[in-house]
Amino acid sequence: MRRFYFDYTSDGEVARDDTGTELDGAAAAQAEAIAAAGEWIKDKTAAGATANLCLSVRNGSSAPVFVVTASVTLSRGPE
Repeated sequence: MRRFYFDYTSDGEVARDDTGTELDGAAAAQAEAIAAAGEWIKDKTAAGATANLCLSVRNGSSAPVFVVTASVTLSRGPE
């Protein structure tokens, strides 16, 4: 098991993960990051928000192993 850290940046707000999550490897961390981004999109869409997410995944070093990005823009058409 390896420890991965998931740092969120969204619209200027940064949440650094200092605890981390133990996972089997990089593939499991990637799946976890994609699932977390999907949950984030659901939450933002339910709130009717427009926002951008950058989820940087680290394995203990300061440099990310990979980055997942997502954005939500809610556009309403004419009623």
